[in-house]
Amino acid sequence: MFGSSKLSHVLYAILLFFSLNHSFLSRYHINPKELGHGHYGVVRKCMDRESKEWFAIKSIRKAKVSKIEVLKREIQILKEVQHPNIIKLIDVFEDSKYLHLVTELCTGGELFDRIIAKTQSVEGHFSEHDAACLVHDILDAIAYCHDVKGIVHRDLKPENFLFLTPDEDSPIKIIDFGLSRHNDSNEGIMKTKVGKRTR
Repeated sequence: MFGSSKLSHVLYAILLFFSLNHSFLSRYHINPKELGHGHYGVVRKCMDRESKEWFAIKSIRKAKVSKIEVLKREIQILKEVQHPNIIKLIDVFEDSKYLHLVTELCTGGELFDRIIAKTQSVEGHFSEHDAACLVHDILDAIAYCHDVKGIVHRDLKPENFLFLTPDEDSPIKIIDFGLSRHNDSNEGIMKTKVGKRTR
């Protein structure tokens, strides 16, 4: 028999499957195994049936989101940005209960976890060269957001950077634009305190 927690995840997967529209299922094969889950939904892998390329799909239950317009603003911003160090939004599908976001699949873990792993390694830290490369890529992506797109992320922390692969020289990606917004000069200086404390 399933435990109550496992059963709820199985039922969730079944309901999610039936909520997805035919066009999505005809394009993508979804792996039912969860990569992660939170208050708003779950993340799984999905494969483009034509290209055989794997992506991540984040399925967000709209009833759990207090301000759906904020979520849609995040999607719009992700559609705007195109930078090698920012997570790429591939596809968006919406049905009556969920918003499904298909993005690049990052398998290398968080910057936070790599920092911790480095402190426990023989070296005890990133090399100066590796740290310089990471900082360069991060600042280049932030400068692109600010100077080219007029977008402010507002929640930059080690947990919101993912590595594309587990390789030591993997590209790093900025994720989670949920608190981001355009720097609209008509609205004046941003004063709202936002962001969440790092672990």
